[in-house]
Amino acid sequence: MKGKGKDMSKVELTETQKNIIQIRKRMNRRSIEEEKFNGFTKKKMWTYLWIFLFTPYGLYRLFDENNEFLYQQKVIWLIVGIVYIICMINQFIHIF
Repeated sequence: MKGKGKDMSKVELTETQKNIIQIRKRMNRRSIEEEKFNGFTKKKMWTYLWIFLFTPYGLYRLFDENNEFLYQQKVIWLIVGIVYIICMINQFIHIF
């Protein structure tokens, strides 16, 4: 029995098995990131407020290194900020 265990440990993995291991590692990293998700911390609430009050500073806070936002959240809030600025400019143009 001991001989079989040693022989099995020397067997190399196929490409498919290596790919499966890589996919599992990526999925585990994503699940850890999702566990860190907390949408309503005090710092995030201030960032949400700043995005609408003064968008450039809000986007600065969004992409600051010491924030709690996930990459997907950053992209979505960046799009929201850009659309908000475009709407504000559009309204400003129509006033004059």
